[in-house]
Amino acid sequence: MPRPSRSPLLVCAVALVAASATSGEAHAGVFYSKDAALKLAFPHADAIDRRHAFLTRDQSTALAKLCGRTLRSRLQWIYIGKKAGHTMGYALISTHTVRTRPATFMTVLGPRGAVRAVHVLAFYEPREYLPPNAWLRQFKGSDTKSARAVAAVAGSTMSALAANAAVRRALAIYQVVLSGKKHR
Repeated sequence: MPRPSRSPLLVCAVALVAASATSGEAHAGVFYSKDAALKLAFPHADAIDRRHAFLTRDQSTALAKLCGRTLRSRLQWIYIGKKAGHTMGYALISTHTVRTRPATFMTVLGPRGAVRAVHVLAFYEPREYLPPNAWLRQFKGSDTKSARAVAAVAGSTMSALAANAAVRRALAIYQVVLSGKKHR
């Protein structure tokens, strides 16, 4: 039985639709492994310790109030960079949904809780929604006492909200878990 002929125009149209449906995601994915990210956070560290904090109900409530959202888990991981036995700072990694897909951010804090850097470790939305590094540098110097105004980023509003949530969460964990202050 003869095969039905396929129009070259139909084949091109199907190929074009398939290419455009995936083109925005072609570069999305994992940018740093956890180990590479921690080396980025603490390039001169002698050691990077991993500490878990299992939040009490009071800590969990205080954290939710500070960062404006309930955490998915009361177990939180904190990475501590050390050099010659002294704490260089903390790295906190969190994943947030941007539109419909996850993005993972690492917030690096200094030993007194000020933001040193924010890095995108993984991003599964189309690349054009990725917040640029220059925009992420606005968070530098933010701490629990000073609420810095962060400019919007055109075309990436949901990514900006996810990055803001990651930083607020890291600062709240510092305040509730690492600063040594009691919270109720």
